[in-house]
Amino acid sequence: MQKGGRGIGVEYNGTLTLENVAVFPDFQYEYGQGDNGIKPTTLAQAQATGRRSFGARIDGSEFMAADGKMHPYTAQKNNLKNFYQTGTTVTNSVALSGGNEAIVYRLSLSDMNAKSILPNNKYNRKTVNLNISAKLSDKLRMESVVQYNVEKGNNRPIAGDALGNPNWMPYEVANTVDVRWLKPGYDANGNEPVWNDATIVTNGYFVVNKFKQSDNRNRFIGQAAISYDILDNLTVKGIVTRDFYNYNFTSIVPTGTQYWPNGQYDGIKSDVSETNSMITATYKSSIAEKIGYTVLAGANTRRAKSNELTLSGRDFTTPYFYSFSNLKTSSTVPVSGDIKTNSVFGSIDLDYKNILFLTASGRQDWFSTLSPDNNSVFYPSIGSSFILSDVVKMPAAVNLVKLRASWAQVGGGGPDPYTINLAYSAVPSDGSVPLQNVSSTSITNAKLKPFTSTTLEAGLNAQFFGGRLGLDIAVYDRKSTDDIVSVPISTSSGYTNAILNSGELSNKGIELLIDATPVKKKDFSWNTSFNFAYNKSEVLKLADGIALAQLGVSVNGNAFINNKVGNTFGAIYGFRMLRDASGSIVYDPNSNLPVQTDVNQELGKGVPPVTTGFTNTFRYKKFSLDILVDGKFGNSIFSVMEVYATRLGLMKSTLAGRENGLKLDGVTPTGAKYSYTVPVANLRAAYYNSLNRYTELFVHDASFVKLRQVILSYRLPDNFLSKLGVQSANISLVGRNLFILYKKTDNFDPEQSLTNGAAQGIESIGLPRTRSYGVNLMLKF
Repeated sequence: MQKGGRGIGVEYNGTLTLENVAVFPDFQYEYGQGDNGIKPTTLAQAQATGRRSFGARIDGSEFMAADGKMHPYTAQKNNLKNFYQTGTTVTNSVALSGGNEAIVYRLSLSDMNAKSILPNNKYNRKTVNLNISAKLSDKLRMESVVQYNVEKGNNRPIAGDALGNPNWMPYEVANTVDVRWLKPGYDANGNEPVWNDATIVTNGYFVVNKFKQSDNRNRFIGQAAISYDILDNLTVKGIVTRDFYNYNFTSIVPTGTQYWPNGQYDGIKSDVSETNSMITATYKSSIAEKIGYTVLAGANTRRAKSNELTLSGRDFTTPYFYSFSNLKTSSTVPVSGDIKTNSVFGSIDLDYKNILFLTASGRQDWFSTLSPDNNSVFYPSIGSSFILSDVVKMPAAVNLVKLRASWAQVGGGGPDPYTINLAYSAVPSDGSVPLQNVSSTSITNAKLKPFTSTTLEAGLNAQFFGGRLGLDIAVYDRKSTDDIVSVPISTSSGYTNAILNSGELSNKGIELLIDATPVKKKDFSWNTSFNFAYNKSEVLKLADGIALAQLGVSVNGNAFINNKVGNTFGAIYGFRMLRDASGSIVYDPNSNLPVQTDVNQELGKGVPPVTTGFTNTFRYKKFSLDILVDGKFGNSIFSVMEVYATRLGLMKSTLAGRENGLKLDGVTPTGAKYSYTVPVANLRAAYYNSLNRYTELFVHDASFVKLRQVILSYRLPDNFLSKLGVQSANISLVGRNLFILYKKTDNFDPEQSLTNGAAQGIESIGLPRTRSYGVNLMLKF
């Protein structure tokens, strides 16, 4: 930003990024499309086995595909490359800055256009930012920040099961089918043609070409602050922040879809706002020039309002006319919320000779969504730091040793509206007295109170060799109590769950940061840093009589993300093959399948307990090279893609038994010796198609090390730029997610998770992870 009186500064930043699929499954390409060792020779056979690879040995002969044409019976290894396109992101931004001694401003405008690797998936965001700070007098100052965003999305990808999921087909199509044979995904009438034996397995091209999904969001964020110095050391400040957005979403399953021929409509229209008003008073002074202190007191009021209308319906009356008014059955469900939180807070900061520092604070909140008997909670905190190196003589190599410790309580706010009282809806009545039914599916709790998180932390910061080597280490112990949890109950009660203050969660861990400058010369320098974090989580309590609660579940209920008392938060649970004491598999002689264990078997952690990062920056004259390598360790992931790839014969593990049948050896439930050979004709139907019953087969170590980012930058020479009227210019080549240096998942990226929320640990055939390359140009005038 330009200093006052120096005119207007102009900055330009432009980026172009290209991205492509980064990880490809390692499937089998020995046997192709078909069943029972036979390839399809008729259209009916091709359509029945379009997603199965239990056919004949691949030999290059002719076979019939679901497009009704004869093709060579050869391996098709590039279906992901053929289905997905090169994604592009173009971002341009311009900033103007300037001012004078009294007022300084910065205005920036940005436009981003992104085209995903998924055809017809687009996103655009336009942003305007304006920052103004003004000194109105020696005592009066004003600051203002305004941001306006317009976002538009088209055909965002989904994950999960095959229904409406465009990613399912390129991953799971039979391995001798070129996915492009199934273009454009619709016939002359615009309907989805049959290509497999399951109507819910949607043709990916039909999804990207005929499904219609759009969303747009207009968001305004504004903040105004004014401060006044009543005395030289007493300042009063008032801040008002307003965050408002409206959101419109429409999703249309078109006429002619195999799993819903007459179409379906879903929509959301919502207005959400949050207003915060805060006033603070800050007083600074000292005692005998040895003890400095700062006292702050303030109050805040927060109001969050939302109004949402959910629209849904099925079966368009007039085919191919996609309007909410053109539905045979439809419904609109309005939902509104109004949450108020009032707070008072204060803090005191003390320092003794700039050696010993102490901070104490407290905050009292009142929540509108809780009963008046339980709607108030107080959160205190205290922290201190001590510069040991200013008191104790250290070796010459030691520049700083600082110790710190803190204890703090924070809260998560009140619950959503309508969780303390039952909700009702009107029902038809023949009489004059209106009737209502309870519409809540949860047993509400009028005695709910906010949960509290208590953290004890201690740390050390040290600097050595004139700042060339630094160390920062912290240990913490965090416990969340009175967590608001929803616990399942018997549906015979008329409800599905109950809302309670019962959850208790423990998190203990350590965080480490080491930074160094091994080389520092006139024309060359090398800066490096390494960070390490370890977190151990444990579920201490759920609710009386409840030992396990479900956070998430995979498609078809093959894997679960659960919280279990005494175990890790968000762990993966599921089924194993039963084994006897010697490790032999126990088979059921009636089904000729392994006996399935109880579902409550913990199979791995959904959230990685260990995260690391290693950064290096090399500078040589006008060049710089930044390299980031990071990793996560100790977690696991369940693969839905591999479940289907096993059932459909794509996994290499399904090659066993293709020629002479699959021999099974083990024991029976009584301990007797068991032996059976699954014939080739029944290999899929009687064995591999049922392996999804055993969750453990599809749970993998999700640890990884990635070359996350490489940036090569060059600063153009000043003498060249001055001739063009440019103050400075940088051009950079950027690569992200370039290589996976270590992983244990053969067929997918270990970060390919269904969600980044609490229920992590499930991969569910979403948009594949990508590798990107780009160029960035920065200019200052």
